[in-house]
Amino acid sequence: MSLFAWLSGRRLGGRPAAPIAAFVLLAFATTGLHTAGSRWALVGAAASAAVTLLVVAALLPWERLPAPALLLMPLGCDAVLAALRHAQGGSASGYGPLAILPIIWAGLALGRRAVFVMAAATAALFGLPIALAGAPLYPASGWRGVVLWPAVALIVGLVVNAVVAEQRRQAALSIEHAGELEATQQALDVVAAVARDVAAAKPEPARQMICDAAVVAGSALLATIVEPTGDGSFAITGSSGIPIPQDELRAGVRPQASLRAFYSREPVLIRDVSEDANVSPLIAQATGLKSILYQPILRQDKPVGILAVGWGTLQGELSPRATAVYASLAAEAGAAIERADLLWRLDRLARTDELTGLPNRRAWNDVVATALAEQSKPFSIALLDLDHFKRYNDNRGHIAGDDLLAAAAAAWSANLRKGDVLARYGGEEFALLLPDCLARDAEPIIRRLCQATPGGVTCSAGIAESGASDRDALMHEADKALYTAKNTGRNRVIAA
Repeated sequence: MSLFAWLSGRRLGGRPAAPIAAFVLLAFATTGLHTAGSRWALVGAAASAAVTLLVVAALLPWERLPAPALLLMPLGCDAVLAALRHAQGGSASGYGPLAILPIIWAGLALGRRAVFVMAAATAALFGLPIALAGAPLYPASGWRGVVLWPAVALIVGLVVNAVVAEQRRQAALSIEHAGELEATQQALDVVAAVARDVAAAKPEPARQMICDAAVVAGSALLATIVEPTGDGSFAITGSSGIPIPQDELRAGVRPQASLRAFYSREPVLIRDVSEDANVSPLIAQATGLKSILYQPILRQDKPVGILAVGWGTLQGELSPRATAVYASLAAEAGAAIERADLLWRLDRLARTDELTGLPNRRAWNDVVATALAEQSKPFSIALLDLDHFKRYNDNRGHIAGDDLLAAAAAAWSANLRKGDVLARYGGEEFALLLPDCLARDAEPIIRRLCQATPGGVTCSAGIAESGASDRDALMHEADKALYTAKNTGRNRVIAA
């Protein structure tokens, strides 16, 4: 415990017993130094007042009383001092220097206003006896002391108060700085953790991880990632803290407020969302959003999205720590988006037939496996084969053959229903999945495709209806039907 804290009464649960006891001990320890002419009855009365003051200082619940109540303690000390002066010689008693102690204590514990009050009390301590009692105990020459003692005491009290105020300010800054450092470390730990997790995550979970980290790092209410869709609009691709289903969020929210940050490539803080019509009222009403930050996500200095972080309380200027944390999270979001785009392109290349642009055999296998795993309604598949394609290739060349494959894929795709999946299975063979479609209903659809075959070429098709135990069995059924169509004259559709 510091001397300042001790003198300002921070002991005994904040009660001023310690400084009062020190004052009383010092005052009464000197009563025996000059006893001639002492009025011991008055000394005893002063002692009784001092004991009462000590009891009050120790027992009153000062923490529940208003702060000005504590001013009674230094005023009580002045009263005890006045009694001792009068009991032991008046102006000649030598107790004058003790008058500085209550005003020092006021400067330590009570503030500037209390210092001025105690300076006035000191003036009264020295001036009233001269005015009321006069000589010989209080000669007129004492008026000089009436001016000087309060003036000196006031200067000392104000200096002490300034020193204490500065010490408290520095202590508060130290605590704030320590808290800021701790918060910074925690935020950096969050950023480091999300960087590790994002590196190992798939694109969609990575966006969610970044939003979750933004909420934790900034003690925020919510976070979202907004990205351009490619058609000139923007959509929310990740969120945390928003009690709205993801599909509804993407469909019902138009993140107009984020556009300014996106195109300026500078963070935008909206301190009060109720004053900005561009902030989504759907999100604000669902979450209690009050303030929101839009942090641009940049890759190679180009905007690729926005990290939006919102709070349920009104925010002022962001601290440098918060600014750095959100910039780091936005950088991680940019890396995640770049990685997601790369993975999407690689996956698309790995699952797309380069010649026709259709799903390839690998993608087709996944489509059929998914349909079998999720089948709540029957579906059909078909294998389509261009008749005499080898002869066409030999007669016209491989380039013409490739053109025919691409043209057939385009013509057949134009005649499909919504939800149907056409894939290139291999060579001149194509595969078709028809959801919610029995084999008998699939036949007219397949015939329509065969009739649309370009270049004067015909095709054969074999159909199989779901019900097989696995993908290979289902494909085997369709392949057998196609084999039958080929061996019975071609240019026909056969159902297994």
